[in-house]
Amino acid sequence: QSTRREPLGKSYVRGHDIHPEYQSNPDFRYGVQTCLSESAKNLMYPEVPQPKDDPAHKLYIRSHGDYQPGEQRDRGYDWTKSTVKNPHH
Repeated sequence: QSTRREPLGKSYVRGHDIHPEYQSNPDFRYGVQTCLSESAKNLMYPEVPQPKDDPAHKLYIRSHGDYQPGEQRDRGYDWTKSTVKNPHH
């Protein structure tokens, strides 16, 4: 039965009937054309600069331990008081 509905090399036949007027018109398109097109990337990831010292974000990190993607974790170590003498810290 699936070979009848989905023959190799063709898409699935759902049985929808399209009005003959639309089938004969090569300029027919579904939907509404927009005058301007905005990038989907800008809609999903707007370029809004985040403040560096946001007190609400710092409180959220402290309460939930949740960081933004790519945000470096700052555990508040004071390396000057440490006995570890590693130049990478």
